[in-house]
Amino acid sequence: MHMARLWDSSRPMKGGYSLESLSRDVLLDRKRPIKELFGKKILKDGSEAKLNVMPDLSELQRDPKTRPAWIDYSTNDAVATWLLHQRLSEFLRNKSCVHCNTLLDFYNAKWRDFGELLTDIERAGVYLRTDYLSRIEAQATADAESHWSGFREWVAKQCPDGKFMNVKSRTQVQQLLFAPATLRSGKALGPERIFKMENLDNYIEPGKDKALKQRPFVISGLGIEPVSFTANGMPSVDSAALELLAGDPLADPPRYGSAYKSLGGNEAGREACLALDGVVKATAIEKLLNTYICPLQLQIDAQSRIHCSLNLNTGTGRLSARRPNLQNQPSLEKDVYKVRDAFAAAPGMKLVVADYGQLELRVLAHMSKCQSMIEAFGAGGDFHSRTAMSMYDNIREAVNAGEVMLEWDYSKGSSPKPLLKERFAAERRQAKTLNFSIAYGKTVSGLAKDWGTSRQEAQATLKRWYDDRPEVLLWQETMIKSAHKTGEVQTLMGRYRRLLNINSSSRKERSAAERAAINTPIQGGAADIVMAGMIRIWKNERLKKLGWKLTLQIHDEVVLEGPEDSAPEALKIVRTCMERPFADPLLVDLIVDATIVDTWYQAK
Repeated sequence: MHMARLWDSSRPMKGGYSLESLSRDVLLDRKRPIKELFGKKILKDGSEAKLNVMPDLSELQRDPKTRPAWIDYSTNDAVATWLLHQRLSEFLRNKSCVHCNTLLDFYNAKWRDFGELLTDIERAGVYLRTDYLSRIEAQATADAESHWSGFREWVAKQCPDGKFMNVKSRTQVQQLLFAPATLRSGKALGPERIFKMENLDNYIEPGKDKALKQRPFVISGLGIEPVSFTANGMPSVDSAALELLAGDPLADPPRYGSAYKSLGGNEAGREACLALDGVVKATAIEKLLNTYICPLQLQIDAQSRIHCSLNLNTGTGRLSARRPNLQNQPSLEKDVYKVRDAFAAAPGMKLVVADYGQLELRVLAHMSKCQSMIEAFGAGGDFHSRTAMSMYDNIREAVNAGEVMLEWDYSKGSSPKPLLKERFAAERRQAKTLNFSIAYGKTVSGLAKDWGTSRQEAQATLKRWYDDRPEVLLWQETMIKSAHKTGEVQTLMGRYRRLLNINSSSRKERSAAERAAINTPIQGGAADIVMAGMIRIWKNERLKKLGWKLTLQIHDEVVLEGPEDSAPEALKIVRTCMERPFADPLLVDLIVDATIVDTWYQAK
C-alpha cells in the first residue's frame, strides 16, 4: 500500500489503497473482502439474510466448517500482497525521479524508511499530563456554566417567561433576538411565539384540571437587526453572527457590536452585548471541552501516553493524524486553557521542539529561482516587511530616508524609530497575504474577497508583487503548461501527483487542477524537506545512543523526547539534521527554530 501511494497519488478518487481495490485494478483479480466471504447469514429456509453478521475471527479459525475457507482467505491475502509488490516495483522502476534514477530507487532510499519512521512515532506516542487535563476540564466546565448563567439572567429580564427558555435552542434564540421580523424567505417571525417544555414544577394551565407533561411558555422578541442569514433564510445565531452582534464589550475601551445600536445604546445595549459575548465564550469553551480536553483523557494508555495514526496525504505528501487527530489542537490565540500544556515530557525527560521558518516560501524561492526572494531570505529579518518595501515606492522611500526601520532587536530596548510593520501595517498585511496566497495559486477574485476590495484593486496589488518577482510568474506558467501536457506535476524530490482534471471541459475542475499544479510542488516540496530531515533524525546513531525518539510531527514541526541531561546536545543534532536534509543545499537557507521544553505549549 505504501508503494501504491508513491505510484499513484490520485487513487483516493478511484477506490483508494485497500488490498481489495488494488488487487482489482492492478492485478485484475479482485480480492474478496472478509465480510463478503464470512458475513452472510443463512436462514432456516436456505436464503440469505438481509443483514450480514460477522462471526468472531477466533470462531472462523477454529470451526472445522470455516477453517479451510479461512486458510484460503489468509493465503490469498499473502499472495495478493506479494504479487502487488512485484507489479508496483515494476511500475516504479519505469518511472524516472529527479532525486534518484527511478521512483523505485526513491522508494528504497527514502519512502520505505519514512514509513517505518512513522510506525515508530505511532508506537512511541506522546506523554499526557492527565492531572492537568482534569483540572482544566473542571475549570472550563465552571467557566462555561458561568457564561450561560449570565446569559440566562439577561434573558429573564427581557421577557416574563425568559427563565424557561432553552438558551441552547437555535430556534428560541432566533425568536428572542430577532422577532418581530420579515425574513428573506418571505416568512415572518411574529412578536411572540409559544414554546413548550417539560413541566417539572407541575404547573396547571388556566382552564385545565391537572398538570400536563409539558407546559407552554412565551418568548417575546427584541427586534435586533440580523447580521447574517442561514441557507434557508433564517437569521443566523452561530458564533460568527453572535460575535458581530456582541463585539468586544470587555475591551478597553469597549467595542460594542451591532446589538448595542439595535437596542438603543446606553445600558440596555451594553448589557445585551455582554450577554451575547458570554454565549460566544461559552460555546467556544464547550468546543474545547468536547473536541480536545475530554476526548484526550479517554484515549491514553497505561503509561499515560496517547497514540495516533499517521497518514500520508497522497496529494502533497503532508501528514495527517487521526484516532485522535493530534495535529488539530486549538490555535494559540484560542487555547484559553493551554491544552498543549498537557502534552509533555515524561518524568525525568525533556522535549525538543523544532520547526521550520517560512518553509513553503523558501521552497517557492528555490523552485522558481526568484532572485528577489532569494536576496530577501539571505538578508534575514522580517520577510513580509521586505516584501512590502519592494511593492510600494512610498515605503521604500520611507525606509531609505530613515523614517522607519525594517526590524528591530527588542533585547536592545525600545526601537529608536517606528517599524515598517507599525507605520505601514495595512500594506504589510497585504504583502504577507500575497506571499502565502501566491504559493497556493490563489486567484484575483479570492484576493479581492479577502481584502474587501474590487478585482481591479486586487489585480493592481498582485501586479506590484509580480513586478518584483517575475521568475515566480514564469515558473507558475511553466508548471501549468507542463501539467496540461503531461497530466502530472512533481515535488522537490521527484514524487508525482496526477492531476485528473487538468484538461477537463469544466472550467471549475480545470482551474482547481491548475492551482494544484502550482501548490503541489510547493506543499509537496516542503513535505519532502520535512521527510528528509526526519529520516536524518531517525537514522542518527548519536541520538539513538542518547535515547531520543521522535514522538510527534505537525506539518513543519517535529517533537522529540529524551533524557534531560543530553537535551542540549540533542537539540544541536536535530537542528543540523533539519537544516541540512539533502546532500546539496537549496538556493536559500533552511532556518529551524528549536527549543528545549517540558511541555509542547512552552515551545511557542
